[in-house]
Amino acid sequence: MGIVAVNGGWSAWTPLLACSVTCGVGTQPLRRTCTNPAPANGGANCAGPADQIGTCNTGVPCPVVVNGGWSAWNPLTACIGTCGVGTQTWRRTCTNPAPANGGTFCAGPADETRTCNTGVPCPVNGGWSAWNPLTACSVACGVGTQTWRRTCTNPPPAFGGAFCVGPADYTGACNTGVPCPVNGGWSAWSPLSACIGTCGFGTQTWRRTCTNPPPANGGAFCVGLADETRACNTGVPCPVCGVGRATCTASGDPHYATFAGTLYDFMGPCRYTFAKDCGNPSHFTVEVMQFPVMDAWNRPLFPTYVHQVFVIAYGYEIGIYQGKHMTVSPPPRWHVGFVPVPPFDLARGKIQVRLSGWYVRVELPELCVVITYDGAHHITVEIPSNYQNTMCGLCGNYNGIWNGDLQMPNGQIASPWNANLFGNSWVTDPRTCVAAPPNIGPIAGVGRRDVPCDESAPCGILTDLNGPFAVCHEHKDPVNPLENCVFDTCATEGEYLCASLETYYDSCVRAGVPPFTWRTSDLCPMKCPANSMYSVCTSACPATCVNTSASDNCDLPCVEGCECDAGFVQSGLECVPQANCGCIDGDGFYHTFGEVWRYEDQECECNEGSTIVCEVLTRDDLCAMPERGICRACGDPHVTTFDSRRHDFQGPCRYTFAKDCGYPSDFTVEVQHKPVPSRPSVSFVRDVFVIAHGYEIGVHENHDVTVDGPLNSVPFSLEDGMIDVSYEGLWVHVQLKKFCVDIYYNGLYHCVKVKVSPYYWDRMCGLCGNYNGYMGDDFMMSDLLTIAPNWNVFGHDWLVEDDEKCGGQVAPTSTPACDPGLETVVKGMCGPIKDTEGPFAACQAVVDPKDFFGDCVFDMCAQNGDTEALCESLGAYADACEDKGVGIIWRSKTLCPLSCPPNSHYNPCASPCPPTCQDPDPVCITLCVECCECDPGFILSGRHCVPEEKCGCTDSDTGRYYELGHTWVQDGKRCVCRENNVIICTECSFDIVFILDRSSSIGPYGMYIAEKYIAYIIKCLYGLDVNVGYIVFDCISTWLISLGLYNVDTSGLIPKIKAAEFTGGESRTGHAIRFMKDTANYRNGIPSAAVVLTDGVGYNENPDNLYQIQADAARAMGIELYAVAVGKEFLFNFAALAYIAGGGDRVFDRFSCCALAVRLMKDLCAPCPPGVDMVYCLVDPCEGTPCPAYPDAICIANYCGGCNAVFYDDQDQKVDCYGPV
Repeated sequence: MGIVAVNGGWSAWTPLLACSVTCGVGTQPLRRTCTNPAPANGGANCAGPADQIGTCNTGVPCPVVVNGGWSAWNPLTACIGTCGVGTQTWRRTCTNPAPANGGTFCAGPADETRTCNTGVPCPVNGGWSAWNPLTACSVACGVGTQTWRRTCTNPPPAFGGAFCVGPADYTGACNTGVPCPVNGGWSAWSPLSACIGTCGFGTQTWRRTCTNPPPANGGAFCVGLADETRACNTGVPCPVCGVGRATCTASGDPHYATFAGTLYDFMGPCRYTFAKDCGNPSHFTVEVMQFPVMDAWNRPLFPTYVHQVFVIAYGYEIGIYQGKHMTVSPPPRWHVGFVPVPPFDLARGKIQVRLSGWYVRVELPELCVVITYDGAHHITVEIPSNYQNTMCGLCGNYNGIWNGDLQMPNGQIASPWNANLFGNSWVTDPRTCVAAPPNIGPIAGVGRRDVPCDESAPCGILTDLNGPFAVCHEHKDPVNPLENCVFDTCATEGEYLCASLETYYDSCVRAGVPPFTWRTSDLCPMKCPANSMYSVCTSACPATCVNTSASDNCDLPCVEGCECDAGFVQSGLECVPQANCGCIDGDGFYHTFGEVWRYEDQECECNEGSTIVCEVLTRDDLCAMPERGICRACGDPHVTTFDSRRHDFQGPCRYTFAKDCGYPSDFTVEVQHKPVPSRPSVSFVRDVFVIAHGYEIGVHENHDVTVDGPLNSVPFSLEDGMIDVSYEGLWVHVQLKKFCVDIYYNGLYHCVKVKVSPYYWDRMCGLCGNYNGYMGDDFMMSDLLTIAPNWNVFGHDWLVEDDEKCGGQVAPTSTPACDPGLETVVKGMCGPIKDTEGPFAACQAVVDPKDFFGDCVFDMCAQNGDTEALCESLGAYADACEDKGVGIIWRSKTLCPLSCPPNSHYNPCASPCPPTCQDPDPVCITLCVECCECDPGFILSGRHCVPEEKCGCTDSDTGRYYELGHTWVQDGKRCVCRENNVIICTECSFDIVFILDRSSSIGPYGMYIAEKYIAYIIKCLYGLDVNVGYIVFDCISTWLISLGLYNVDTSGLIPKIKAAEFTGGESRTGHAIRFMKDTANYRNGIPSAAVVLTDGVGYNENPDNLYQIQADAARAMGIELYAVAVGKEFLFNFAALAYIAGGGDRVFDRFSCCALAVRLMKDLCAPCPPGVDMVYCLVDPCEGTPCPAYPDAICIANYCGGCNAVFYDDQDQKVDCYGPV
């Protein structure tokens, strides 16, 4: 029998551990084993778990759980505390019930406490108050000491509390915040200089500076001289001044006596070379300005007299004017406010200026030359014999030949009978003439003119043998002086009698006649200033505040004059008590008491006790001062520098006009000249560029204003208000507020002017000169070292660096001749400028009309009598008068009437701050200006007068204003100003190809202008998605920049544009358009355009109208065409240009790049937002519902004008934008 398998079976469950609880029902682990039976012979094992948790009952009942509960609160305890506030406590216990059988304890505090009053006050310790000043600061400036006090009151001690610990008073430093004056201190003396002098004894100088420390905060300038000089021997013998001297004089009308004794009369009204050392080198020059005698109505009579004298030597020009007023150029280290007062020396004593009797005496001791001028009419020049045959000018060549020494600049000898020919030849500059020079031709007698007048009285006293002048007859023949006296007295209705007698008396004394009395109470009595009296023989070296003992050491003969009373000395032209003398500055120059002047960067004042107090001036101080340096260029262009030197540089390029050449440089003003079409050798200012604060502001001929290329609406501000640009009458005004600089441009007059504060004294450079008070170095070249020999060299040196291609356009070196007939006509037309009864009469005494008259004649000749040039010249003179505070109303219906744009009218005295869309109610305190003023009901928007509801937009982010419909680029989008101050900006992409003609008819200058034009268009498009291509052509067309390689923002694009070279040759415009059309890689789906820059003149094209065929074919391909006229204006074929462009409105002038850039954006950038179609439809009010006429249309966010927006271009065409269905 086989083996039987036995399957396993479970045993009973047995407990493994005791019950989990001691009362009630719990749990208990149980186990069983597979032993009932155990599996055998391959039988199956038991199924199921061997262990489990089972329940167990202890059979013992469990006790009840009791949670604790609080008892009632006990009564409050007594107030516990020693003083002041104490505490009282309640208490409770967790016994109601007590917790049992595992119950929880009571929640919350067993005790609670509250404050209570013990009834006993606590001690209070004292506390200090804040420190308070007990005394004022011990000093009025800088750091001193001050006592502060505090009190034990915060709180005060109480109830036995302790007093405050520490001091109640404290003395410490205090700072007034006011800097103390620092008196200047001298530096150490420098080493002795070399012996300076041309002969004999020279000088050696020590120098020290007031820099140890420099005066500051009102501190006193150093007392004493900055230089001390001692004599030294040059080792070169000097000429003997007292031997062989010759004298030249001019007096009265004026009557000349040359060094050789030749007598003649010359009444020219200009500035002349009086006496000049014409040797090599030349040591000195004396020039005179002769001026007509004026009648009671301030009209010129035919006689003239010596009105001003200029002594030029050792690099200085000393000017002596009527009344003995003086100037020195260049002013040595001082500027505005300084008036030189004799006595003073220049060039370390080589020039000595003194008052001597009636005369200002200028002595050049090393040259033995003495010049005297009475401040009225009489000049003398004395020279030693070593100047024989080396002199020139109105005083003759000093050749010793009477009537044979009148040598002209061309080397020829004039006759005394033709004095006008001789005199006119020595005019220094024709522009100095205040009237026409006298006619050239022989005059009856020795240059004498007949004047009907009784000569017997009163001039007869000169020849009266019993008169006071009889003692002089044997030394000086009175016959010629008598003739001069009669002529002058008659010509001036008796005014020059005393002048004639004084001149003869002076010649007698100079001839060795002892002084004699000739004046009486009836005949030429002399009225002397206060504290002085007349003397026929007073010291030629009077005691002065500078040298009180001058008369004690004087080796000159006495002179007629006024001498100070005892106890008084000369202070300038006055006599003052010695105690009231002024001050001598560190350079040895005298300043009268109370005089204020500027010394370098300090303002100094002469105070009591002859002390000088100087204060360092800040830029703000200098800006607040009323003085301004003014440079202007008007018309052709006629430039007047900051130092009043005039020049007529006519280059056709872009030049540095006025620049701060300090370090760092604050600003630069550049000008772009444009040749006059009728006479290309003459030009005018077309554009002005102001470069400051990192911006380039361009002001253009039509008064458009650009910033770094794109057009801006005026007025606007930049750099947080540091730059303000506004219209001021007929001018665009660019104000650099931080620098206190004002730049003005008037495109109507082609006039630019720059005004700078004294901060820029001797810092300026460019065509306006260096602003140092000395016109002699105004032609300083760009190396700031070299003085140019003439204005053409000077002007071309200031060519702007990126205009090198224009450098070959050389300005004329001489004035083009004017047709005599035309010149006569234009002189008559320019006559109002100097008409003493005309509209400018009130200004003529303030602003000399002669230069403006000459400019007017020149400009009208240059423009063939065009009245536009006349109006420019008259306007320029009126503006110069305005700058001097003389308002002129000069226009009339027949004289330069001003044509005003729509909705405006001419007002000769309108507000310079007119109401604008940005500021409808401006506050204006400046003087009125002439301009076109908006009609009532209209307001200024940019340059246009519009109804107020047609005002433009102000960008809330930038603050900039845009006229209605204006288009610009911002943040990479094309933006347009809509009505109700809504600005819409949309994405803009297009491709453009510039096609530039470089053939012979365009010329290098025309190509240069075209390249600059393209560069400006690119700048106007910065930020847009615009690809640029560039083709140049003559008879062959070439890609210089393939389309697709450069975007407008690509670095290096503009240099590549300007790198094109002029080739010349024939112009084949049709081939160029075909070349563009066939090879340009325009992007698909993007608007495409081409700009052709040419004169419209083609050569040898087959067929002749190829440009028309190719332009039509390009348009058929969807390429928008535009044309720009470049080259020579007289060659322009506007009909051809209009055909190429597809209409005259698509042809642009080469100076209107902004207009073309705006047109491109309007034509090529979609005016509606993406996904919006352009349809022409009715405009209905949008009130949240669809338009009735178009029920499927919806309103577009940010669009105004109804359910749709109305887009305006320059022609006011409507484009209605509707949203998708």
